[in-house]
Amino acid sequence: MKLEARHVFLTINLTLFTILLYYLWFIALPRYTHTYYYEAIRNTITLVSILLLVAMLLSSILILRVGREEQEEMDIGKGSKLSLP
Repeated sequence: MKLEARHVFLTINLTLFTILLYYLWFIALPRYTHTYYYEAIRNTITLVSILLLVAMLLSSILILRVGREEQEEMDIGKGSKLSLP
């Protein structure tokens, strides 16, 4: 994966995560402000937000790791010359 493609994936990852968190906290949660189950919804959104953050971090780490491994493989391949019989 090229370096530019990794940055695109990371940007999309961060953008979608931000949009979803914004929706959950500023659009979905206020609908339940004066209801009996507001605390349950708030706790659920908090848990979902934490799990989404963990998922985003893991996917970002994997995207960066895969790109680094591919780059190392390309560097190793450039220096070796094969002699065919």
